[in-house]
Amino acid sequence: MNNNILTILQKFLSIANSKNSATNNLGLLDGKTQVLNRKTFAFCYMSNSKNRIRNLEAEMPLVLRTFGMLLDMKVPFVRALRIAARGGEIEKEFTKIADEVENGTGVPKALAKFAEQTESAVIKKSIAQLISAYEHGARGTEIIQIADDLVSLQQYGIRDFVSKSSFFGLLFVIFAAVAPTFFLVFATAGKFALEMEIGKEIFLLIFLVLFPLVNALILAISDAQMPPSIFRISGSKNERKNIYIFFAITAVLALIMLIDLNQIMRIIALGTIVLLFCVLFRKDFEEESRIEKIEAELPNVLLNVSGLPKNYGIEKIFEKMAVGKNEICAEAKKTLMQLRANVSVENALADLWKRNNSFMLRRISELMLNSHIAGANVSEKMHEMAEDLLKFDELRRERENALSMQKYTLIMGAFIVPLILTSSCSLVAQISSFMDSAGNNEVLEIAPNVISAYIIIYSALSAFYISKASGKNSRIVYYFALMGIAGLIGFYILSQQFA
Repeated sequence: MNNNILTILQKFLSIANSKNSATNNLGLLDGKTQVLNRKTFAFCYMSNSKNRIRNLEAEMPLVLRTFGMLLDMKVPFVRALRIAARGGEIEKEFTKIADEVENGTGVPKALAKFAEQTESAVIKKSIAQLISAYEHGARGTEIIQIADDLVSLQQYGIRDFVSKSSFFGLLFVIFAAVAPTFFLVFATAGKFALEMEIGKEIFLLIFLVLFPLVNALILAISDAQMPPSIFRISGSKNERKNIYIFFAITAVLALIMLIDLNQIMRIIALGTIVLLFCVLFRKDFEEESRIEKIEAELPNVLLNVSGLPKNYGIEKIFEKMAVGKNEICAEAKKTLMQLRANVSVENALADLWKRNNSFMLRRISELMLNSHIAGANVSEKMHEMAEDLLKFDELRRERENALSMQKYTLIMGAFIVPLILTSSCSLVAQISSFMDSAGNNEVLEIAPNVISAYIIIYSALSAFYISKASGKNSRIVYYFALMGIAGLIGFYILSQQFA
């Protein structure tokens, strides 16, 4: 997504630069545009680089724990690096390291080169421990201990984000409600107080473009402060496309709100759009819900099979896992049938995580496969895998708790925004009635329609942020319906009260 933003900015600034060159003989604007161009690209590049480092830091504890278990299984060092990093953003870096080693570069040198290229103290410390483990033959348990320390560091970062999230949530609601209110008063009564009159077009542009952009910027800054999550619950392949369609349809709905319709018709229009969104995101929602259940049930299932005898193979383990009626048991039955049909262990386990598209299930499947190949006690390793899942599930819950305050603040904003804007609009209308020609009647006439459109935009931005922060993009429909319908109904009721 960051690459798309950079491309759009480059094209926009290039067009602006060429236009300024053609129209400005002195070249002053041309020079300013070039400076803006360079600064914008530098800012986007730094932001992209910081996000990449934060993602690498978030993945490092899980990578190190997986790597430590693989070392205990006597998996070769370089192969363990490749396996431990699979499925994450760090995969590209560790694959590059493994390729360099296979081409003749020493392991310490290849790892040190990667550490030198990053500005993260966490990554440098982790790589230093990996180099030490390679040179001194450290056990996997020592690597796992380092991973536990990094988890504690992430927990501290999440707690530190709690105060920031409350601040940004409050700041967003203030700018979303208070700033438009002051502008509404200024646009309608400014002619009387300051002898300035704002036209209908300017009012629409500032209210429905400028304010939403400022709101989006605040949410973007808050998102940049948020600790990244290693938990990925993916929906359909068209997930990103569906998000684009969501915003396109939301923009159309906001335009519909500008038409002179009564509030009942607007709520019906919103309800129709919500039904359309439900159809659009249905597959994503069902897939996310199913994967969420599988990952929640997985630790208990692994603990159940961890006490099996050492001589039990993969097939016997899946026989035990298949006992039950939950989602993971149903998937285990499918894998068991494949194994009994003489499908190789590697292909059966690969199909298990591929058909479920689960980041955690992929980790478990690959660890089971390498335990089987190394001749290790697979059932014993199940206990270690379950402990890993429980540890990171605790980290997930802490992150969700940190986001809860901001989430509820944004949802409450859907009730606060129409309350403040409606009362302000009514108050300004009463003041204008006493000022006769001094009030801006043109703005007052379209204000209710503009406020309705603004509520839709607020709901869309808030719903997108909450669903993205929680890692469950299909929930965007739920939050949008909740805030949009509540906002419009509240606006309708309050409009009747103040009429």
